[in-house]
Amino acid sequence: DPFKLHVKYPWKKKKTYWLTIAENTITSIYQSKNKAYRKNFSLGDTNNYGTYNLVVKVPDTNQSYILDILNEKMKPIKTAVITKDKTINLVNYRAEIYYTRITYDDNKNGKWDTGNVTLKKNPEYIWNNPQDFMIRSNWIQNMTFEIPPHPLRKKEEEEKETNKPN
Repeated sequence: DPFKLHVKYPWKKKKTYWLTIAENTITSIYQSKNKAYRKNFSLGDTNNYGTYNLVVKVPDTNQSYILDILNEKMKPIKTAVITKDKTINLVNYRAEIYYTRITYDDNKNGKWDTGNVTLKKNPEYIWNNPQDFMIRSNWIQNMTFEIPPHPLRKKEEEEKETNKPN
């Protein structure tokens, strides 16, 4: 990911750190520069983290899907483009409740598209999974998650079947 910065340091648990990055210190691949940034943080105890292995099953390997893992504030913490059955490993994630969201990526460009009123094109369909999952401290959990078929396509296929002459 070209928009992530990785800082390597011999971090110690339960110690408070300040990360300060001066303005114009970092230049992106698009030649834009950063604003001044300052953040304090401390590392949590490893007992507060767990691992979750999410086995994702797709209904159609000709379709592309965007899987978002959301935290309790519904903010994406991990995103993956899925085109075939795949395992997503959430290693050392904070023990809390998480949610999943699927975007049916019709044009296979890896992002949600808003649609176009002029072209009478609808936005790409998003399905919010109502079922949450919890990462537990010091646990390794496994779960299979089946992406449901695209609801609009399924409806179109059903309508074609009913209108089909015998």
